[in-house]
Amino acid sequence: MKLSPDKGLLDRLFSIYIRLRDTDENGQGYCITCGERFGYRQLSCGHFVKRRHDILRWDTKNAYAQCFPCNIKDDDKLYRERLIQLKGERLVDELDQLKNQTAKWQDWHVANMIKVNRLRCRELLKEKNFKITIP
Repeated sequence: MKLSPDKGLLDRLFSIYIRLRDTDENGQGYCITCGERFGYRQLSCGHFVKRRHDILRWDTKNAYAQCFPCNIKDDDKLYRERLIQLKGERLVDELDQLKNQTAKWQDWHVANMIKVNRLRCRELLKEKNFKITIP
């Protein structure tokens, strides 16, 4: 399924936000699954519940910085274990239940999420000692 241009932009902004949120002031962060330390550009936005579940696609409780190899490997069991360790079993159970709900995002809602994520990114960048371009 091809995304609308607006949802594609939202995906990019959300990924930037998650990676900024999960890195320190120098752009270093830990992969949620393997625990290794990486620079901002070596991290991706890894989703616990897969992105095909639109209800959680842009939910900040469902996405964490993840290195590219772990994101590609797609080890759901390891991600689950680490998320429980870091955030608790209650959150994992909540996400597992929510994934079965459907979401039909309206254009106005997507536009609002774009604005919110762009603002979040700009605010976090004020605290960081590195620069990236926000689309």
